[in-house]
Amino acid sequence: MMGVLAFTGREGFAAATSLFELASGQLVCCRENDAQLAATIARYDVLPISLGKGFQARTPIRFSHIYDAPADPRAKELAEQDTFKDAIPLKSQLLTHRSLDPRSERVEIAALGASTVVRGDWRSRVVADASGLVPPTTAGRILQELSRIGLVEALPLGVEKIPFVNSWLSKERGAEYTNSPAVQKRVEALIAKRTGDIERRMIADVPVLKQRLRRYSFDKDGLQRLPEDPDRDAITLEETLQGLWRWQIKGRPVWLVQLWDSPGNGGIGNGVMMLFQGDAAGAKTGGRIVNLTKLLETFWSGQYGESDHESQLKPNVYLERYLVMASVGARSIAVYDLETGKALSILTDIPQAGLLSATILSADARHVVQVNSDGQYFVYHVATGKRVLAGRMVDEEIIAYTPEGYYWSTYEGAHFVEFQFPGLPGVYPFQQFASVLNRPDIIKATLLEGAGAPPAVRLTPPPRLEIALQPSQSPTALRVHAEARSTVPLKRVSFYADGQPIYERDVTGTAFSEDFTIPRRGRGALAHRAGAGRQRPCVGAAVDPADSSRPVDAAAARRAGWQ
Repeated sequence: MMGVLAFTGREGFAAATSLFELASGQLVCCRENDAQLAATIARYDVLPISLGKGFQARTPIRFSHIYDAPADPRAKELAEQDTFKDAIPLKSQLLTHRSLDPRSERVEIAALGASTVVRGDWRSRVVADASGLVPPTTAGRILQELSRIGLVEALPLGVEKIPFVNSWLSKERGAEYTNSPAVQKRVEALIAKRTGDIERRMIADVPVLKQRLRRYSFDKDGLQRLPEDPDRDAITLEETLQGLWRWQIKGRPVWLVQLWDSPGNGGIGNGVMMLFQGDAAGAKTGGRIVNLTKLLETFWSGQYGESDHESQLKPNVYLERYLVMASVGARSIAVYDLETGKALSILTDIPQAGLLSATILSADARHVVQVNSDGQYFVYHVATGKRVLAGRMVDEEIIAYTPEGYYWSTYEGAHFVEFQFPGLPGVYPFQQFASVLNRPDIIKATLLEGAGAPPAVRLTPPPRLEIALQPSQSPTALRVHAEARSTVPLKRVSFYADGQPIYERDVTGTAFSEDFTIPRRGRGALAHRAGAGRQRPCVGAAVDPADSSRPVDAAAARRAGWQ
């Protein structure tokens, strides 16, 4: 099955037409009035189109996701722009998928902005519990299934998140140069009041902070808003507070503070992380300040983005001992032991960090799970930092797989996730290799302490088959030219009509190119026509029945124009 891509007009030849053959990428032709142009158009059965303003298509254009102009946070300032106005009517062309549950979660797409929407249950739905309870989140559903293979989640300790940011990444600080003096004065008063209120709470919990917290002064501090020496210098929350959280751990208050600043105009962020630990009941030491900045500098050192999701840490405390934090901006996860003061694990370059929605510690504290909002998840071994499992939740089905390719899944989970052989076209679902890769025993063993490496996987790519119908005058037979290639010897080529075998023949070698005569059967698929009078009568596939790890590549045959 071949095709061309055409561009009218190219540099230096305003009336020329560039024709590229899709199969090879070769520039075929042509200049104006070039005889080769007419021949090429006839050969490829090119259908002429005329270009005008807007979308040009033979059927209505529909979108699975689209820029939602009215939902843009900057809608008011963009309202008079032509591009904004033109985007509004396009929303009517959004292809919506009716949600099975109106409470189902919004689907996010990697690398697309917050104004890009996917409505309904596009490969994601939440089935209402018969008890009437709120359906589980993506992370809850994934952890529920992973418990079946031995990965049980620890429940996070209750946390109080302080709901404001004072750094120059905040909306209030970011608007300072556009606010009028009167507005800015009110903003400064608001920041000073809310910061003063929270500082009094912190000092009540950790009295030693009274000597460290103070207001920022440009005359005294200059551009240095962050403490140069977090163990001794003053802390100015009014200018640098990026995140603040409070837990009650074993009877004593613990605060985690994240400070951020970008001195000068370089745009490089600097960060400080500190723990403020109060006394347990009955003790009167005044508490203590723990500087995490140097210890965890490979986890986060000031990386930031355009939103709090990217710039603010995502911390949780598990088992009243382990602080687990994630940073979207730094693409990292850290596990810190509050009792020993040691960093147990720092994971860097985590995949698809922009979609990270939760980090969960296992009940035995041996594994940490990264869950993304699109249903992907990754399981890491805390002691080594090694990623031991990855997986996905699609349409309420779950799959977990090792780096080698072994997997465990719910009933249909292996049908929805695919992989590719390097250097070869096409993708293949895990289910296609179930006889080799479906190994729940290996998945469970991977999570055990001291688990060794699983045996190497031996997979052979399915053979590739190309077929083309040849002219035939016979009312009872079809002439088909078939070419097949494989990395191992081929055994047989089979032809099917409407799912039923109609002809097969043994072959030898790793490749063949032959003409076959096969009987016509019925009228259904055999009589179906598409394109320039070409029939698409059956699915053909080269197979090796002696090797169950090499299933039929029927999808390739369909893409070649057969059904």
